[in-house]
Amino acid sequence: MESLSVTNKARLVAKGFMQREGLDFSETFAPTPALASVRLVIALALQLGFSVSHQDVKTAFLIPDLPPDERVYMEPPPGVDMDADSCLELLKCLYGLRQSAFKWNEEIDKVLQHRNFVPLAGDSSVYVHRNRTSNAIDCIIAVHVDDILIAAGDEI
Repeated sequence: MESLSVTNKARLVAKGFMQREGLDFSETFAPTPALASVRLVIALALQLGFSVSHQDVKTAFLIPDLPPDERVYMEPPPGVDMDADSCLELLKCLYGLRQSAFKWNEEIDKVLQHRNFVPLAGDSSVYVHRNRTSNAIDCIIAVHVDDILIAAGDEI
């Protein structure tokens, strides 16, 4: 009989429910693609002969920096040895913070546009990349918070 291995994982999560709007954060909205847009991406992928894959960015919310005007402090997690009067200042977004999804969306938008992906006028969560020589679509990406749907040809 095959033995099962157990993997223990932990994730540090902030108590975002304690944050106050205007003081700890200013914006929480993160756009998501419409269902019709996701259907369009899949239909175009079929028509263009693209492969479609789904990626989950496991550390998405840990990538963006927190802006200096949105200072967030938290108590140390259990097991961390610190003075009772001390606290931690977050420099990066963290799961549980209200602004994490918004900040991640700003970050992924910046990266995709830097790599010549253009958001659709009708749905800013869907990005298209065109071949520089033929101007044909060679990749389509739909971003839903920290999940990404990618449709691309084999040459990408």
